[in-house]
This record gives sequence, C-alpha cells and structure tokens, in this order.
Amino acid sequence: MRPFSSTPISRPRALRPRFVTAVILLALLGAACLPVAPQPPTVVVYGDSLSSEASGQLDNQLQTAFPGWRVIVRSQGGAALCDFKSNMQDDANLEADLVIIQFSGNFFTPCTNQRSDGYFFDTAWAINLWHERNTPVLFVGGLSRVGQPASIGTTGGVYKWWAKQTAAWGTRFVDASTFLVEDGIYKQTLPCYASEEESCTADNDRINVRSSDGFHLCNTPGSGGLGNMPCPDYASGAYRFALAIVRAAAAMIPGAIIPSVPGPVTYR
Repeated sequence: MRPFSSTPISRPRALRPRFVTAVILLALLGAACLPVAPQPPTVVVYGDSLSSEASGQLDNQLQTAFPGWRVIVRSQGGAALCDFKSNMQDDANLEADLVIIQFSGNFFTPCTNQRSDGYFFDTAWAINLWHERNTPVLFVGGLSRVGQPASIGTTGGVYKWWAKQTAAWGTRFVDASTFLVEDGIYKQTLPCYASEEESCTADNDRINVRSSDGFHLCNTPGSGGLGNMPCPDYASGAYRFALAIVRAAAAMIPGAIIPSVPGPVTYR
C-alpha cells in the first residue's frame, strides 16, 4: 500500500477576472461572425373560402412542387382581396419568391360594399406592391356554380386582363376550373382519377367534386372553407382546384416540379 502523503494536493488556480472577460468577449465575437442561415424560398397564398377548403391540398402539392420551400396559406371565408392589403404589406419582410392570389368576388366585407370596381383597382394595387419586391404573382380565376357553363367569373376576367397587361413583370393567370368541368359545364360529379379509386362509387365510376351547395369544394357545405379550415376529409374538388393552381405556379419557377394529372380510374 502506498504510504499516505502529507503533501497538500494542489488545486487549479482560480481564473483571473480579466482572462474570463476575454474568453467571453471572444465567444461573443465568434458567435456574431457566424453566418446567419438564409430563409428558405417562400410562396404565399391569399384567398377566400375556396383556398381555405383547399389549404391542405395546396400545402401538400406546393411542398412537392417546390421542395424545401416554405408554404404560407392565408385565407378567410367571405373575404375579398382588399381585406388582405394589410397582411400583404406586413408580409413584405418575408421576401416571398412567389405570391398566389385567389378571390372569387365576395362583396360581404366593408372594404367592398361601396366599391363596385374595387377588385379592378385592388388587383392593380397588389401587382404594384409585389412588383416593387420583384415577386411574381399568379392570379386564380374564380369558379361558377354546378350546372353553369365553364367560366372564370368576373374577378377572373379582371385578373386575366391585368395579368396580360403586366406579363413583363412576371404576372400570370390560371383558370382554376381546368379540372372541374366536363363538356364545358361545371359538374357535381366527374370521372374518378386512378388515385381516387377507393372513393369512387361502384355504379358509375364518378366522384363528387363540389359541395351540395353547388359552389364550395368540401363534401359537406360549411365543413371547410366557411369555417376557414381545410376539408375534414378527402375532397376531390379541393384536390383538382389545387392541382390547377400548383401546375401553373410550378411553370413560373425554373426548377420546380410540375405535378402530373392522374389518369382515369380503370377496373379489370
């Protein structure tokens, strides 16, 4: 056994205050010099109840079309474009790389009640706002009710006109009815996609694409957009509405993945 030593054990000296201060300063300076992680590219969607109902589909499909992008959907049932002016101004710091604007033509809110031509001038305002930030804008034409001829609606006409006038700024227009009409008419049901085989009715291989109110997209009226929530269950109309928008959006951005259109369901 090693004999016990009476020599006191030396302990490390306490760090001098000046040395501690220097270490802290160097650490802070080093942290300050670290590069700030860049924000991911961003796409922002503004819309009314249709965007609310399709928000889940828009988010999923946009994330697939734009891998690594941040997707922000701002929507409000019954809202008009002018209701989102302050939101758009606040969102300027997001440095969005793409903005999508969808409003069907609601006239329920105070900013539209006394302005029959409000959408015309509000569309111009939005284009100028985002052009100042070098952000391209995609406008989405509205839908008509079941049984009516295919149409982009009044606001769609305004959007399409302005998109043509400012095409050099990167403004574009998409007809959201692309996958919601048959023989030139808005239909309550349409042939199922192969991806929707489990949701198809067995008798005619068709699927419901509009709410029973003939306008909205969720299977049950008020279960989605009117409550400013995505459809609670799979809704083919919301999927098709989002598909038309995302395909057009992806075509605007180099390197984006344009989603394919599913083929029809087939049975053996």
